[in-house]
Amino acid sequence: MPHATANHDLPNDQRWSLYHDLLENKRNGRLPRGKTAELLKKYGISKQTLSKIWNRGQQSRALSGRADVASLKKGRSGRPPKRSMAEIEAAVKSVQPHLRKTFAMLAASSGIPSTTLWRVLQTKKLQRRTSRLKPMVTDKHKADRVAFVRSFVRTGPNGQMRWDEMLDRVHIVEKWFYQKGVWPGRRSQAIYIQQDNARPHVEVDDPAVMMDGSSEGWTIHLTAQPAMSPDFNVLDLGFLQFDSGLAAS
Repeated sequence: MPHATANHDLPNDQRWSLYHDLLENKRNGRLPRGKTAELLKKYGISKQTLSKIWNRGQQSRALSGRADVASLKKGRSGRPPKRSMAEIEAAVKSVQPHLRKTFAMLAASSGIPSTTLWRVLQTKKLQRRTSRLKPMVTDKHKADRVAFVRSFVRTGPNGQMRWDEMLDRVHIVEKWFYQKGVWPGRRSQAIYIQQDNARPHVEVDDPAVMMDGSSEGWTIHLTAQPAMSPDFNVLDLGFLQFDSGLAAS
């Protein structure tokens, strides 16, 4: 009988295929003459491996009624891990949430290599979480908000501070395109169109808007509320609801 190349690490699909071949060809617990050599050559395994797979399938079938010949090596072979799962969990939990944004940040803060963290993630013992919340207001956002508010403060004749009446300002939102009306006779004065700073909107220095805004005697400028300041949007704060109520009545 020729000696086949011993390959003990058969993939699970080949282990099942071998077991089914044995079930189909065995008669009274024995293979026909020459069939053993044929199977050893087909799967590239030793006679000992063939016997182990057959015996395991029969034993599991007798115990549970269902044969199982899948490999048992997964997770039980290779070099033992340097850190236990409990140690990895403790190290990850000790890191502040804002230092867990990426594998690189978490690895640097916890002292656990990113490759180890990735392997733990694959086992579902470490879970990824994605936050859709926008970042908090930064110092620049705060300064821009104060500057925006101060731009509406005016000094009266007697030196007292007062708020600008904003009669030269139009707050724009998509719903305005369904409104029809005539702007009062202020063509000789500058008009400011304020938008909510959303990404789809044009920039305040858009050349086409600037050109059209300065035609036919108009002086129209685009402005935008500061970033991270939805509370500065007059329309969203209630004006449109009030306008809709008037239309309904």
